[in-house]
Amino acid sequence: MDMWTTESLRAWGKTHGYTTRPLPSGNGVMFRLPTSKKAVFTIYLSPNDGNNAVEVAFNINEFPEARNLLDNLKASYQVAPPNKAHKWPRVGSKTFDARLLTMLTGT
Repeated sequence: MDMWTTESLRAWGKTHGYTTRPLPSGNGVMFRLPTSKKAVFTIYLSPNDGNNAVEVAFNINEFPEARNLLDNLKASYQVAPPNKAHKWPRVGSKTFDARLLTMLTGT
């Protein structure tokens, strides 16, 4: 995917076993495990940090695996400021980097 959209992210998520839900704002997608009602992570296409093209926020309090994903991504991507309402830690990318999606799948 050269340019990410909510639809392309939803398709990617379904391919990798996630249940997806677009954000009401239309600026991102929440990714849940099929057995959960809570998101493991959310990909934002209009991030908090205006320097990033995309950000991923992780629900580390509910899902230990989200902490592992976050820690792996921190080695390659910048830590971004969390949203004040949700306070989930985030990483950001200045480009729509396919490697980020690959790292989220653990492959």
